[in-house]
Amino acid sequence: MNIFPLISTIMPYFNPRFNLFVEAIESLLSQSYKNWECIIVNDGSRIESKNALEEYINGLNDKRFSIFHLDENLGPGVARNHGIKNIKGEIVTFLDADDLLFPWLYNETVKYLNKNPGCLILSGPYLYYTCFGRIKNICSFKHVYDLFEGKETPMTLLEKIKESKNHMFPQLFLRKDTINKIEFDPSLQIAEDDDLLFQIMDNEELINKTAISPIAGYIYRIYSSPNRLSHKYDLRFTSIEKIKNKYKIKKSIASQTIKNWEKTVDHWRITNTLDDYMNNGSVVKYLKSAFSISNTLKDKLKSIKTLIAMLITCKFLLPVFAIDLRYLLFISGRLGNKYRKFKKMYLEYLQTCNNDETVYYAKKTYQRIF
Repeated sequence: MNIFPLISTIMPYFNPRFNLFVEAIESLLSQSYKNWECIIVNDGSRIESKNALEEYINGLNDKRFSIFHLDENLGPGVARNHGIKNIKGEIVTFLDADDLLFPWLYNETVKYLNKNPGCLILSGPYLYYTCFGRIKNICSFKHVYDLFEGKETPMTLLEKIKESKNHMFPQLFLRKDTINKIEFDPSLQIAEDDDLLFQIMDNEELINKTAISPIAGYIYRIYSSPNRLSHKYDLRFTSIEKIKNKYKIKKSIASQTIKNWEKTVDHWRITNTLDDYMNNGSVVKYLKSAFSISNTLKDKLKSIKTLIAMLITCKFLLPVFAIDLRYLLFISGRLGNKYRKFKKMYLEYLQTCNNDETVYYAKKTYQRIF
């Protein structure tokens, strides 16, 4: 492989908060590794949003950006598939229009791939970011912290994935050779990225040439907005049910992982029941259905708790405050707060930088996060 490969970054675009989109683009411009292209796929946005996109990107006067327009909104999976068909790079990755990248991510990733030429897919974790007034939080899960701190090795985490004890990390760098073996499911409006990971997990060739990235670099922003697809619970339940049906007949890593989730995650255990409730709104029917698949009193109580949480979220928190329960989970501090750790890491990075255009954008991204 070329030691300085072109990285193709694909970004779906559908009526985003424009200030967040600009910040996402500027975090890409902050990359110390400069050999990348960005393919933005406008997924049927409103005309004013489409015009704002073109005006901003044209104003950058940067040939690394290209825009493709879809005539109607077909979902992020279709948009990403369209972007993949138009890549020029040797490496493919993805950036959502409201997320951020640390400026060292691409450089460190290329170093890793150059040292590991047999690796086809590099799977890295998200860091979750919330800003609630002056309270800022960067957090993730325990096994992610253990990975960054060297308490867990990438190899042992990969083995746990193969044993269905962990799910693959969602932030991907794919060598071009892999993109004819997998694709985003166009029927999924939400969780299409989970499905792509399941495809990798169930492909023996790909999972055996996958590595877990120890590089902290992708910031998934949790923020209040009633228009986020991740807040559309009817779409979420429909998509989860499609995924469950897609993999239920296989004895595979994906099917076993889903079975494990059904044992521990309430939404995955009674998704069909929740989906039916969202469409019909009958509490009695919900309870009858949920109790029929609940083996113990504890499971029955969990079903009631799940319904209450969903009612609070969908009927109060989302429509009134545009907040879902995930937001409350992340700002609660239950997952720990590594804000100071990453602030220190970022400042140390800035002190080593030369004074060029990427540093200008790296400083802007720093100010936005910290």
